Amino acid sequence: MDSTPIKVYHNKRIHSNKVFKGLAQRGKSTMGWFFGFKLHLVCNEKGELLNSSLTKGNVNDRNPHVII
Repeated sequence: MDSTPIKVYHNKRIHSNKVFKGLAQRGKSTMGWFFGFKLHLVCNEKGELLNSSLTKGNVNDRNPHVII
């Protein structure tokens, strides 16, 4: 399982956000802080996609709760 951040807004413009209000959240990845969502992908040893989920940015990678 791996996750990648999907940035919605630049950190300086978070407070002016109206489109994703209540959905997107601040999160931290290996590249730093971001505002948006995380895409979680599960692959097998052959590289085939088994499952995917989209969560808020602040969800722990070890226990994701699906929102979409």
